Amino acid sequence: MTSKQLLPLAALLALSLAGCGKYESKWEARQACKEWEKGGESFSYVAGQYQGEGDTRACLEEDGIILGIEMKAKTKEDRIATWTAGANKDHLYEVKKRYRYD
Repeated sequence: MTSKQLLPLAALLALSLAGCGKYESKWEARQACKEWEKGGESFSYVAGQYQGEGDTRACLEEDGIILGIEMKAKTKEDRIATWTAGANKDHLYEVKKRYRYD
């Protein structure tokens, strides 16, 4: 086969693989995220009336994907200050990893 004949086949193969997830199951994707999550840090805090524990990494499940999120604050003091600031903590995290599955 010539390179002109192989080009359409390569394009077709690339398109067929584009929809495939990295992990074959939701369980495998969740396990991979949990393993990544272990690399984060846990912290305890006492701030006024607030007392508890927090983690710098977490996994969130969405449709067809599990997101590895990490706290934006880098120092313990900043983590405690932002963690105790309010009930909605979504803005304190950013997506660092994406675990796709089929």
